[in-house]
Amino acid sequence: MKNVLIAVTLAFSITPAIHLSQSCISEFAKLPETQANFNAEQFLKELPAEVAKVKAQQKLPFGKPADSKKTDIGITVGCLKQFPESASAIAPMLKDLSLEMTKNTAASKLSPTEKSGGKEAAKNKDIIYMQSEQEIKNAVIIEIGVEELKYKIGAREIVYVVKKADISSILYADGEKEFFCNGISYNSATHSCHSDNKTYSCGNKPYNPATQSCTDNAIYDKCGENLYNTATHFCHTDSQTYSCANKPYNPATQFCSDDNQILNKCSENIYNPLTHFCHADGKTYSCANKPYNPTTHFCYNNNQILDFKCGNKYYNPSTQFCEHNQLFDKCGGNVYNPLTHLCHSGQTYSCGGKAYNPATHDCKSSKIVKR
Repeated sequence: MKNVLIAVTLAFSITPAIHLSQSCISEFAKLPETQANFNAEQFLKELPAEVAKVKAQQKLPFGKPADSKKTDIGITVGCLKQFPESASAIAPMLKDLSLEMTKNTAASKLSPTEKSGGKEAAKNKDIIYMQSEQEIKNAVIIEIGVEELKYKIGAREIVYVVKKADISSILYADGEKEFFCNGISYNSATHSCHSDNKTYSCGNKPYNPATQSCTDNAIYDKCGENLYNTATHFCHTDSQTYSCANKPYNPATQFCSDDNQILNKCSENIYNPLTHFCHADGKTYSCANKPYNPTTHFCYNNNQILDFKCGNKYYNPSTQFCEHNQLFDKCGGNVYNPLTHLCHSGQTYSCGGKAYNPATHDCKSSKIVKR
């Protein structure tokens, strides 16, 4: 194990293919230790673009950043200036950098026992989480290679080997947790590991390519084969999206009114709230094309909304009606005008626009005649 440590320590000092100063090589070597959740793969992808950015800044007549200023990827401007401007020329250098960073990352993840040469037992142990959901507890990781991980259990001398591709994450003794996707370390705060063994990130946020898509660094959910924004649309079971005035609504229980309001359906029925009222009985009520609540009002003669108070008295509109603040019983279940009609035996009687009693009078030629 000691030989492994020596090889890792010297890795950056024997890399002639990378034409960088020794101080810059040290900067790269320290990244896995100085940056939390460092992802070598993601770093190397971002490196060419950062080099191009620095090269462009150097061509400015003023406002050039100092060599000591650190860039967004954690490397100083002075070191990035040492790279060639051409992306194709950088590519061969990235291969060497990738190999050495992998070695250095492995060294940074060695357990306290291995870093001390095995002279004292670690107080805490590592936990290895496998893709199969198996947990390997009380582990002491002794080497993380490119494809395999070696570990011991407690104080035992037996060395176990697992494939990195079978590991989902490692909880180290110092409390740090590292995630793996097909054997490659990734930052779970910025990436997700999909079933295709690839990592996905959008706008530096993880997303699921099976149900989401990334467009212009924004994450959109999929509805069937269509992309949509959950802030403005709702994905229904029919794989269609629904929006009302740029707000999502559920067409199973809601609808978008003519004036762009999201309203609940009335017993699965769409209605116009400007003309109808949805009652608790699941029915809609309208009078003269205006909404009314049948609990507190009624529709008189199909064109007038009246409340259920007559003067200061409440009444039952199914058996009574109110006329000029006077309460009358209905005649045979029908509303009538007591000024022009008389209710007798469930029928109304009027003669020449005046009420009369058919039991004592007759109507002849629109005149009331006593019998």
